[in-house]
Amino acid sequence: MITEYNFKYMILFFTLFFVTCKKESDNFLPTNDIKNGQLYFQDSCTQKEVMNNLFKKIIDLPQLQQYIAIQEEPWLNQESLVIENFSGYTDSLDLKKINKKVVVKSKSEIENEKIKAYLSIDSLVISKSNVKIKFYYPIQGLGVRAEFIDSSNCDWKLNKIHLWEN
Repeated sequence: MITEYNFKYMILFFTLFFVTCKKESDNFLPTNDIKNGQLYFQDSCTQKEVMNNLFKKIIDLPQLQQYIAIQEEPWLNQESLVIENFSGYTDSLDLKKINKKVVVKSKSEIENEKIKAYLSIDSLVISKSNVKIKFYYPIQGLGVRAEFIDSSNCDWKLNKIHLWEN
């Protein structure tokens, strides 16, 4: 039987429990939080350094190489590896893959230029210590969800990866 005395302690306990709980998502900064056209980073890395280092790790993932190899097919006739721009990020990347420049293009550019092979970023969440990304490589029916941790000075290290084919 719950007495008035026990009831007051239960209310106090639940109040303290809910007040001290913090949502994990508060620690992350999604890419759609853009200020003056720039992603905001709280550490010493610039936006360009973060993106170059991150996408270098992504396109070099051993698990993706069998899929990205299609870029070498002559019938594809594509001069670069294309990443669909995401949340307004339009800066160029200083990267190459399979001797092809990695470029960021808008969805309309991809459609107008009839680009068949490109990475489409579904979500990108960046915090000071990690990155969570979900992207697709539609020409191969591939989906990827990955988490990277910042091992030091924006040098991303793969923590988790999950691939699936549609």
